[in-house]
Amino acid sequence: FGVFAAVGAAGSAVGLIAGGLLTEYVGWRWCLYVNVPVAVLAVCGAALVPADRPVARGRLDAAGALLSLAGFAAVVYAFDRAEPFGWGSSEVLAPLAGGVLLLAAFVAVEVRAPEPLLPMRVLVHRVRAGAFLAITLMFVAVFGFYLFMSYYAQGVLGYSPVETGLTLIINALAALAGSMLVAGRLHGRVAPGVLIVPGLLAAAAGMLLLTGLTAGTADVFVRYLVPSMVLTGLGLGCVITPTAALATEGMRGHDVGAASAAYNAAQQLGAALGTALLNTLAASAGAAYRAAHRGAVPDAAVVHGYTTALAVAGGVLLAAACLSVPLVRR
Repeated sequence: FGVFAAVGAAGSAVGLIAGGLLTEYVGWRWCLYVNVPVAVLAVCGAALVPADRPVARGRLDAAGALLSLAGFAAVVYAFDRAEPFGWGSSEVLAPLAGGVLLLAAFVAVEVRAPEPLLPMRVLVHRVRAGAFLAITLMFVAVFGFYLFMSYYAQGVLGYSPVETGLTLIINALAALAGSMLVAGRLHGRVAPGVLIVPGLLAAAAGMLLLTGLTAGTADVFVRYLVPSMVLTGLGLGCVITPTAALATEGMRGHDVGAASAAYNAAQQLGAALGTALLNTLAASAGAAYRAAHRGAVPDAAVVHGYTTALAVAGGVLLAAACLSVPLVRR
């Protein structure tokens, strides 16, 4: 599982550099176009994967798939609409309530389905639920962090896309080190919580460090960006490895695939919710600062919005660490 996490970190490193080069020298649309040949290579590579043993054909849980998709989409949409309309508006509350109801219906369907998309026994296990919670909240925070660092580096510091990618690669390399050199070596020798909780705390420290930024802060790269990138990367690497192992530990047969899929879905859900929620908070905080400080320089409101959202992200990680202590303890 250390290798699993390291491959993801290595892919992020390559993507950051490639994305910066494409954006600067060809155009940002090529960051989307380039995925087509990558997908073709992945499909060709699938032919080399050993075939599974023949199993009895199951039925597609179409109702569960549609309810989960619609429910999560509605919740993410509600978070995204909060900035222009406000949290108390019907444009936010209606899709949010609808999303919650759809997800409740999803749980009800899964409990009764003969071949559920996600067997509830996968989630009711305390340690496994703790792993899902930890990785979801980690991705809520870290994807908001990536978004703000990209905005801040280019919009405030004036970095080029390539320079921004090279800055963010520090985080990817730290995640590689955390997954291989720390978690990879200690996994199986120490309890999972010994890696998960400090990892969450390290990532929280990296994000909270950035809350001291202002529009006029000097020596940002050395004093803030490098330490923050290292701490968040090490924390991410230390969390992914043990949580990935706990997600499928003790599973058999179809449940292995369901648990693995749920783990990956938790990451994607956390990333989507975190990006929408934290971006909304940053925009709202920036607008409030701009209204209260009419004479402030334009970057002051922008940086205030980022630091406010990063403070919330750090709080999410601290809460995740506190919740993980009793859940992942064996």
